[in-house]
Amino acid sequence: MNIICIADEDTNIMFGLIGIQGFILPEIDFQAFKSKFEEILANKSIDMILMNEKYLLRFKNYFKNIKGQKYPIIVEIPDIRAPLEGRYFKDFITKYLGLTLTDV
Repeated sequence: MNIICIADEDTNIMFGLIGIQGFILPEIDFQAFKSKFEEILANKSIDMILMNEKYLLRFKNYFKNIKGQKYPIIVEIPDIRAPLEGRYFKDFITKYLGLTLTDV
């Protein structure tokens, strides 16, 4: 499975240590972000994109359509400044993998 990370420099360094290629995309200019992101999406060998939630929050309307696609899977990862809601990963696993997790 080919996994990439779109995140800040620190997050990309962390994932790079386990062999995941990282990309830093423009955070403010939507057109510049969209252009770079669509270049990445055009690469059909990418199976999963780990993405800082800051991009998904900032460009919400754009990602409404993108996240509806089955492929590649886009997984939100917490940003240092804005953590994800507590049940996010549990809900993600249930939605995409069809598994029900019980609280321990």
